[in-house]
Amino acid sequence: MMISTTDLSRLDPARAIPDDLVNEPRARATLAEITSTPPVQDLPTQRRGSRTGLRLAAGIAAASIGALALTQVFSPSSAYASWTAVPRPASAAESARWGSWCQQMHNDATPRGYQVRLVELRGPYAYVVLGGSDGYEATCLITQEKADGNHEAGGFSGPLPQQPTSEGLVTNSVREVNDGGSKSAFEVTGRAGADVAALVFDIDGTEVKATLDNGHFAAWWPAPASLFPKWGPPNPNVTITLTDGTSYTQRIQAFDVSPL
Repeated sequence: MMISTTDLSRLDPARAIPDDLVNEPRARATLAEITSTPPVQDLPTQRRGSRTGLRLAAGIAAASIGALALTQVFSPSSAYASWTAVPRPASAAESARWGSWCQQMHNDATPRGYQVRLVELRGPYAYVVLGGSDGYEATCLITQEKADGNHEAGGFSGPLPQQPTSEGLVTNSVREVNDGGSKSAFEVTGRAGADVAALVFDIDGTEVKATLDNGHFAAWWPAPASLFPKWGPPNPNVTITLTDGTSYTQRIQAFDVSPL
C-alpha cells in the first residue's frame, strides 16, 4: 500500500510544534535525557543541541498527547460521541427556541443587548452565537434532547469591531469551552467577508465544515481540556471558498485580531 507524503506528514507528532516551545527548558531537558542514553546499535545519533533534536524531544511529548486528542475528539466513545463534522442548518423554530434560550442566559448574566447571529446543529447539539451591541460575542452549546435544554458549555470573546476584507475573516482565535467537568470543546467564531462562500477546517485530517450566516461564521469540535493550557490554542488550516469558485488555505490564526 502506497502512503502519500501528505498522509505521512499528518503522522509527524512535531509538525505543529512552535519554535518557542521547541526551545523551552523542559524540551531541552528532555533532549538531554534522550541523548544521554547509549544509542541503539546501527541507529544514527542526533547531534546534541540541534534544532532537529529539540523538535524531536518536544514531539515525543506531543505524540502521546496527540493520540489522546484524536481518541477523545473523533472516537465514538468520546464525550461528544454524536458530534458531526458537517452541521445541519437550524429551522426557523429551532433557531428561535435555542437562540432565545442562549440570549436570555447571557443577557441575564451580562446585559449587552445580545442578538442571535447564527444557530447550527451537530448531532444532538445546538450551537448558538450571539453578538453584543459593543462587539462582544457569546456562545452556547446545548443538548437538544433535554426538553428544557441543557447548557453543556458556554463561551465569551471580544470585542470584535473589525470588518474583514471581502475575501477574508476576522476572529478572536480558537477558544476552549467546557461544562465544568470532563466535557471540553474548541470553538472558533467571527466575521466573514462578502465574497466568502464556505469555510472548512482541517482538524487532524477531519474536515470540519463551518456554518456561515449573513457575514458571521462558527465551528466547534470536541477536545480534551488538558491540551489548551499546556499547548495554547489550536491553529488549524481553514480552506476558504469564494463566491467565484476559487479557494485558498490559511492558518486560522492569520485572521486573529484579538488584542491578547
